Amino acid sequence: QGGQAALWAADDRGYAPEFTVIGVAVAAPAAELSVLFSHRWNSLVGSLIGSEVMVAYPDTYSGLSLADVTKRSAAQVNAFANKCVSDAGLDLLVSQKLGGSPLLSSDPVTIPSWNSAIAANVSAPPAIPTLLIQGLDDPVVLPGSNATFVNRACAAGEPIDADFIGALGHVKAGIAGAPLAFIWFQQRLAGVPVASTCGVK
Repeated sequence: QGGQAALWAADDRGYAPEFTVIGVAVAAPAAELSVLFSHRWNSLVGSLIGSEVMVAYPDTYSGLSLADVTKRSAAQVNAFANKCVSDAGLDLLVSQKLGGSPLLSSDPVTIPSWNSAIAANVSAPPAIPTLLIQGLDDPVVLPGSNATFVNRACAAGEPIDADFIGALGHVKAGIAGAPLAFIWFQQRLAGVPVASTCGVK
């Protein structure tokens, strides 16, 4: 997930100390995974994202059992996760029409071992200027989840500029926000102080 990866890279810059990072801009990042899973685990989006999580996390974290979160076999989950998103989404839609169940059979956040793994993949708010762009009609990354992230960044005193830019979905918000990000980075390069939106309603 591009936005989440950018937040991690901005927060942990020790792997490339020769670079001076002046800021990070993200559009609809999956910054609050626990919130997203709790609200979307039994949806089409939850199944699409959940399949990749169910493949990657048990390979990375010990003590995770697929049987705790899905009724599908490991082979079925792997086959689904390795499909293109469009093909996987079509399969899910057909399955739902025929009375099929979501890929996830329970909210992984309610399973302690899975919840710990999910929490380990939530980045701290970067301690450098951050621009977050979010559409209000995003069915993939819910706007409320990133409002939670913004509140967390503000509470930590980190410099964040959050722009919730209207009735746009997941892809269109990134496209519409590109000119804003371009100007924002020009301001960072010019040494203009960040206009934090913390406290703005």
